[in-house]
Amino acid sequence: MQNGERSDAEGSEGERSQLIPDAKKRAGGIGAKEPSLWALFMRWGTHASAAAALFAVMALLLVGLLYRQPPDLIIIGAGPAGSSIAYEVAQLSPRTRVLILEAGGASQRATGGNEYLYNNMTVFDVPLAWSYVAQISRLHWTVLGDQAIIAKAVGGCGIHNAMLYVRALPQDIIGWNMSAWNWPDYLGTYLELEHFMGPLKDSDIHAVGGPTAVSPPIHRDMLGEKFLETAANLGHPISDDFNVPGQRVGAGMYHFNIRNGVRDGAAATLLAPTLARPGGLVKLQTHAQVDRLEFVGATAGEARRGLEGGKRVSRIVGTGPGGQPWSLSVGKRARVVLAAGALNTPALLLKSGVGPREKVHTAGFADPVVDLPALGRGIQDHPAVGMLFEVNPPLIADMASVFREFVNWTAGHKLEKYPLAFGYPGFSTGAFLRSGVGNDDLGTPDLQLTVFPVTIEPHLARPEELHLSYDRVLVTVAAISPDTRFSLKLTKRQKRTRRKNAPSPDDDALGSGPAEAGAEAG
Repeated sequence: MQNGERSDAEGSEGERSQLIPDAKKRAGGIGAKEPSLWALFMRWGTHASAAAALFAVMALLLVGLLYRQPPDLIIIGAGPAGSSIAYEVAQLSPRTRVLILEAGGASQRATGGNEYLYNNMTVFDVPLAWSYVAQISRLHWTVLGDQAIIAKAVGGCGIHNAMLYVRALPQDIIGWNMSAWNWPDYLGTYLELEHFMGPLKDSDIHAVGGPTAVSPPIHRDMLGEKFLETAANLGHPISDDFNVPGQRVGAGMYHFNIRNGVRDGAAATLLAPTLARPGGLVKLQTHAQVDRLEFVGATAGEARRGLEGGKRVSRIVGTGPGGQPWSLSVGKRARVVLAAGALNTPALLLKSGVGPREKVHTAGFADPVVDLPALGRGIQDHPAVGMLFEVNPPLIADMASVFREFVNWTAGHKLEKYPLAFGYPGFSTGAFLRSGVGNDDLGTPDLQLTVFPVTIEPHLARPEELHLSYDRVLVTVAAISPDTRFSLKLTKRQKRTRRKNAPSPDDDALGSGPAEAGAEAG
């Protein structure tokens, strides 16, 4: 393949956002070599089945389908960050050629997904299905066993999160102590992206016309109403809007990224319209898992432009859905943006020889390609515990029938009609509180409570438990500003030898990205 060549062939309308089309036809990503089709067919036909030969031919056909002209920008990861970057680049520089590489497949209908729940809605579109999707192992990376739920699909963790819309607070931005970050700019960005679907009381706080919907819950469940009543009786403030500065502390109803009963994730609202822009300059390649980056020394001009460590990415190496290797040359003028997530991004860099000296040794490098001692450190999480409470069934009767119908669907029963309550995430209410422990100079809450009428929080419940929970409710308590920080490390799966700073292009033994990544407190 010649340095990132591409084809402008678009395919059908349903394939526009997915260069590798139907899963049954996927050839597995981008090819690295270009022998003749006949030679490749004969080679495979002699040593393998006809099916394997056809698979190889299809893989080779993909080599020329990517770009006739090299991309200016390659984004690794089509989650919320990658979707946002692609959207912003297309807005500010519409002539820029962008290629997005995503390890997983399509998800929501807007991104080309076809795992239908009802009519034209995929399971990823249905707000009530978020916890169910979070339990489907094929849609997730393997990280720390099952302790971390990290999505592997277009939309990233936006395919299975609870769709809560909770902004940063002004003191959160101030706390980072970075001169380029300020609250007025952040608020302006929030308003630019937002299409508020509730009562618009203050245009300085909410806005309409942006790409992403923000809406109050379509259903105020009885348990949530009782929780607010109890919180008020105990003297806690009741917040009308958690996103109003000064109203974060207290109990209230959440806002959600849901539009007319459909999940309004970043892939649907930012990436899908970007892919559909005239000219087809933004392309999405699904099922293209990136395993490592290869670097070469920068030219004098590139070094003057501030390339880190005097290196630039020359090749991207990965594997397709069947485990077959692929590679993609990166042009001298192209830039690569890693948007693979809080764990995948540092893991990918470590496996590429970038990071602390002691950690890149695990990836087989004698010396770092670029020595970045802080890489993979300072990772934060918000640990949560769940508390179960028995309740009188009438208190959650409004949700019990909805969840029974949902569980029946997951067991294979066909829906005769789409319940409106499926457009509701299964909860509506929570609280942000101060524990009174530690430094609280800025008055920022450090605890978050969320009230679930049924035990669906995916870290604390399994789908098979749903039918047992109609007389219990779940309250989660999360520490949202913990002092603990984690660092990432790679676990070596097998011993191997490499030349100094020179990984073999054909060596894919490092495997499936963060499958070998772990976290340790530090």
